[in-house]
Amino acid sequence: MPRRKPSFQNRIRTVAYITILLFGVLVGRLYYLQIIQHEHYTLLSNKNRIRVRPIIPGRGQILASDGTPLAFTKVKYRLMGDSSVKKNLIADIKAFLSDVQYRNSMQASLLEKAKKTSPIGNIVIKDEMTWDQVNSCLCLLNRYKSFYVEPCYYRAYPLKEAACHVVGYLSSASDSITLPSEYKCGKTGIEQYFNTELSGEFGMKKMEVNAFNAPLRDLCDYEAEGGKNIETTIDVGLQNFVFDLLSEYKAASCVVMNIRNGHILAMVSVPGYDPNRLTSDKKYWRLMAGSPVNSLINRSIAGLYPPGSTFKPIVALAALKAGVIDKNTKFFCPGHMQLGNRTFHCWKRRGHGYLNLEQALAFSCDVFFYNLGLRLKPSDITEMAETFGIGIKTKVNVPYEQPGRLTLKQGIAAQKILTAIGQGAIISTPIRLCVMAAQLANGGYAVYPTLEKNRTSSRQSLGISSEHINLVKRGMFLVCNMPGASAYAQGHSIQYPMAGKTGTAQVVSLSNKRGHLWRYKDHGLFIAYVPAEQPEYAIAVVVEHGVSGASSCVPVVRKVFDYISRNEKPRLPKC
Repeated sequence: MPRRKPSFQNRIRTVAYITILLFGVLVGRLYYLQIIQHEHYTLLSNKNRIRVRPIIPGRGQILASDGTPLAFTKVKYRLMGDSSVKKNLIADIKAFLSDVQYRNSMQASLLEKAKKTSPIGNIVIKDEMTWDQVNSCLCLLNRYKSFYVEPCYYRAYPLKEAACHVVGYLSSASDSITLPSEYKCGKTGIEQYFNTELSGEFGMKKMEVNAFNAPLRDLCDYEAEGGKNIETTIDVGLQNFVFDLLSEYKAASCVVMNIRNGHILAMVSVPGYDPNRLTSDKKYWRLMAGSPVNSLINRSIAGLYPPGSTFKPIVALAALKAGVIDKNTKFFCPGHMQLGNRTFHCWKRRGHGYLNLEQALAFSCDVFFYNLGLRLKPSDITEMAETFGIGIKTKVNVPYEQPGRLTLKQGIAAQKILTAIGQGAIISTPIRLCVMAAQLANGGYAVYPTLEKNRTSSRQSLGISSEHINLVKRGMFLVCNMPGASAYAQGHSIQYPMAGKTGTAQVVSLSNKRGHLWRYKDHGLFIAYVPAEQPEYAIAVVVEHGVSGASSCVPVVRKVFDYISRNEKPRLPKC
């Protein structure tokens, strides 16, 4: 029998089933997209429809102790190009660049920049214009419809080189993906350390755009919250005064501190740089970065030097604590010490004769301390040095501080001898030496240096015998007040009693014939405090290749303390 052909009804039924199936698939897909994936596609839609532009907050000021600005934000203006309609902007720029009156002052790459910019990015036509320059450009706004003027902000540093290292500078943020290109963040100094507080909170502007990314309307604005002002401990007059004193040297640093609260009154490092020019002038940046004496480094916190004889008070305290000597112990100085086949000289080749500890500190006798170095265990010196923080960061409020180093090994007699006079296995920073001087001055209590005006140093004992520390302080007083002592020439005639310790740190061997060149000369160091009986201020000065602390550093300290005496109220007590 022949097979029957499917009836018309069966065909209709099959088509209906297929239609229902396809409709079910469509409904299921719509349910998946509209219900299950709703949040995902809403987010994608908003990304296409809504543009968010961050609003940069005003940056806070950095203020000196008397409220004088060390860094503040100034307003200038810039001529901008609106890229929402790119064709109009490119046409205006072409006409603008063809105008002889403006051609020389514009960048040739301006047209390329306009072609690459996004529709909401906008471009800078001319930056940092004064109000007079803005007035001269007003005619352009009528001629070129895509141009407009907006305020721009830049950082000003009135003290320039005098406070560049402690205040720091601003530069473009490294995270250029999430932050706008106009945003500047702190790169060094207080600008970097307190960047979060100074920066404030970003605002936000939402706008709706069409398919061509052209803005249609503003949706909402969230105002930016300006940064906080940072009040520092810096004394503007003293900072400028110290900078002027150190400017006669190729490289030097100085830290002045209030002993009672740890406030840093001045922190100067030379050579310096002008932070107003550093990031805006590429030629100046290359000059500073390539400086043979490294102008960009803050020597006060990152300069590492052998402390020389300024370390002798620490060795003396270690010897007293270990019972190696007492106040009556004397050693004979013939001008040298023989150790095996090596001869270690005293700075005074004729020798000092018999000296006790106070006299050895006053005249900075090397042979006396050679004897202490041989009699002490390395751990005795290391423990006392660590008690005073040698080899440890002070954690002052500026970045990139170096901790210094003390690596004294067991059983090496020559190394112990050199360490006893602050050479060889030990290096330190000027700020650590200043803190050390302050802790000696206050009778053995911890001092924590700070640049924050509202922060003070807690009083915590270092656990040193008051009898021992008073003996060392007596020797430091004689350094400045005993005829023939290393700092007597400048220290004895001062209006108030000063105590301190000079230091000379050897750079190359005395036998090196290149010692006459500047970079091979010895470093000069000096730590001091005033008044000697009731100390208020401590100071550390380092002059690179300054030959000796007595000749290069003591005159600086004398002038600094004279300045403080003239300007501080109440004045320092006289003798």
